Amino acid sequence: MDVIIDSRIKAVPASTLELTGQKLVYLNLLQSLGYTNHQLPLASLLSQLHNLEGDWLILSPIHWQATHNDAMIMAHGDTLSLSEDESRTWFKELSAYLEKDQFELVYHNAEIWLIRKKSMPPIQAKSVYQMFHRSMMPELSALDDTLFWQQFLTETQMFLSSHDLNQARIQEQKPVLNGVWVWGAGRLALSEAVICTVQSFEKVARICSTNVHIYSPQVSLRDINILLLSDLSDLSSQHKEKLTQSSIRWFWNDFSYLSKKRRWWHQLRRKLRHAD
Repeated sequence: MDVIIDSRIKAVPASTLELTGQKLVYLNLLQSLGYTNHQLPLASLLSQLHNLEGDWLILSPIHWQATHNDAMIMAHGDTLSLSEDESRTWFKELSAYLEKDQFELVYHNAEIWLIRKKSMPPIQAKSVYQMFHRSMMPELSALDDTLFWQQFLTETQMFLSSHDLNQARIQEQKPVLNGVWVWGAGRLALSEAVICTVQSFEKVARICSTNVHIYSPQVSLRDINILLLSDLSDLSSQHKEKLTQSSIRWFWNDFSYLSKKRRWWHQLRRKLRHAD
């Protein structure tokens, strides 16, 4: 079973094996459903969540730096320190700038914007989370054969880096917002994976799968493939104990790991301790 939790882990349990996670609850869900790093269809998922038609991509506001032969994303999301109000202001400015090229933008949150155009060439791009502090040059050259997206990134970089809104960020010693990263392509197909979810993720789960159950302390976890939670506290104490009896893949927003099934003598010792 995969347990996906939309929060950060407080302490990594002992005797676990670190796994590669996606640093975002939606992406961890898509990975658990079998999508690859270059084909995490987050835009398809979020466009359905917002009841949008057509093909969309993800825009992530970033701060990047260039050297003489490379470039790297140095800040995004939390590290960009972009508040909700400021993000909406930047979003409005970029939307107005791109309107001349018939781009349509939709706001999701401070870190994720949606973008579409009637005729967009296919794109192959890793998520902004995978690109963080990684060389951009190999990925930029592989985005698309027409150089459409490379030109788009260059033009938006020129617009954003010179924008007056960055003056306040400089005064506050925050990274300037000088670019965006485009990603999230791919087609989302309905899965038959059994997802047990808290109510806050019910709509997301039903977009992804035909087999969705709402979590409660009374539900059986026996045939569940994915357990989708907002916080570890959503789990009942009985279910927490039950999960120690199997090998589980845990995906948090900042760390992912495999916990091994507790051996029989650990379970016996625990029972004896409670009996005392």
